Amino acid sequence: MSSSRARNRRAFTLIELLVVIAIIAVLIGLLLPAVQKVREAAARTTCANNLKQIALAAHGYESANGALPPGYFGNSTDRNYGETGYSSTNATYVGTLAVILPHLEQSALYSQIPSILFTDGTYPSGGLPGWWSLAQSWAAAQVSVKTYLCPSDPQSRPQATFAYWLFAQSDATGAASVGFASWPTDYNMAKTNYAPVGGACGNRASTSSASFGPNANLAKYAGIFYDRSKTTFTSITDGTSNTLMFGEGMAGPGAAPTYQWQWMSQGPIPTLLGLSNNQLSTNVMYRFGSRHTGVSQFCLADGSVRALTSGTSNPAPPAPTDWWTFQQMAGRADGDVLSSSLIN
Repeated sequence: MSSSRARNRRAFTLIELLVVIAIIAVLIGLLLPAVQKVREAAARTTCANNLKQIALAAHGYESANGALPPGYFGNSTDRNYGETGYSSTNATYVGTLAVILPHLEQSALYSQIPSILFTDGTYPSGGLPGWWSLAQSWAAAQVSVKTYLCPSDPQSRPQATFAYWLFAQSDATGAASVGFASWPTDYNMAKTNYAPVGGACGNRASTSSASFGPNANLAKYAGIFYDRSKTTFTSITDGTSNTLMFGEGMAGPGAAPTYQWQWMSQGPIPTLLGLSNNQLSTNVMYRFGSRHTGVSQFCLADGSVRALTSGTSNPAPPAPTDWWTFQQMAGRADGDVLSSSLIN
């Protein structure tokens, strides 16, 4: 004989299923922001490490040459664009990041750049080529260097290509603006998110610019890097632990920027436009900033990395306190008592 028993199986009701789905949706909603925060924290750490490596490379260059690397190979007499004595005859416009490649274990890439582009002074035959005019340096400029890229900044191509940076003479006393030469086509040049700090507006800045306050002396806040600079650590009299050396930028505004920074010709960026993470600003190319929330990262001359609170951009006179603090941190020998209010 055999017997059988009916087994009762209870299924989820529609309401129970909807409740489970709702709970899962809430949990995912709570988890995603946490995942994004962890990702951004990791990206920020990588960015800080990139700046650390760049700082150590600059220190390596200083150990080998007795001075920090030049800001860029521009006019051999260090003159602003539009200033009497300015000439581009001996300007190759190769920037700091190209100079320090061997100290970032990028000797193979560095060797592709013709040594004539690193000529210091006047070339005997009467002129030096721009980096764009030689096939070897043109090809090298298209090679991406991972250390020069912030992972928080999305990778995108610009609509055009810039060739070189210029500090422009604004009045009889010096520069209070910066610009660049460019081509209207994207030539696939490799991007960078990092640049040397040029101080308020370079080594020959205006001493009486009214744009930032009554007779604002921008020249007082000259930075470590400028045209063919050879800054020694002893000349950074404000102290290496108080002076900005390299900083990060968004390289270009928006998801499809018109221009973006590129490592071959990246010269010193001025600090006179303040520190802001406003990605929609038309001045993104001309100032430091980042995609990180609320801060932008810098390495100081002693090699340490600090996050600075993003604040004012395009300050109207009189410029606010945080703007002046930023200039003091950028200046290598201004002698001001430095506030730590921007350090996050």
